[in-house]
Amino acid sequence: CGDTVVRTDLQAGAPGYEACDDGNQVDDDVCNNQCRFNDCEPTVRTFDHTGAVQSFVVPECARSLRLEVWGAQGGPTEICGGRTDNDGGAGGYARGELAVAPGDTLYIFVGGQGVRGGRGGFNGGGDGGRYGAGGGGGSDVRVGGQGLGDRVLVAGGGGGGNTGCPNHGTGGAGGGENGANG
Repeated sequence: CGDTVVRTDLQAGAPGYEACDDGNQVDDDVCNNQCRFNDCEPTVRTFDHTGAVQSFVVPECARSLRLEVWGAQGGPTEICGGRTDNDGGAGGYARGELAVAPGDTLYIFVGGQGVRGGRGGFNGGGDGGRYGAGGGGGSDVRVGGQGLGDRVLVAGGGGGGNTGCPNHGTGGAGGGENGANG
């Protein structure tokens, strides 16, 4: 460590492993004196549903990110007698690795659950009716902008429940290469 050459022949955690090597003796810059990135150990960042877009700026030392997204569940429905049946379809799941550069901005859209007898969830959930619930919104990550064409990873939202009176079925799941029938 300290010779400006990063050893690539060792696995992370092995004696002598170097994540970086800037050749200087400054311990609080990007690469510390143990040849590890400062403030860039692998961490988990969780983004919850807020009803609005969120952003994440790639830290100085990151070159790739492991992403996981879950679409929102479809909304519950009203059944005979006014009770609620939590019969919305499950949201989908997607994961992947994304090559990034320091300073890139990722835009995070976390889908919202559909509403009983009404509105679809944030980020694309379709609206329901009196007995049919709104669908769950999809969740996605976008790079380079906030438009639909900027999406790099998407998990679909689940279909809204449709119990009604009589029962017309549950919402379909929003996952896999094809969603499930409700």
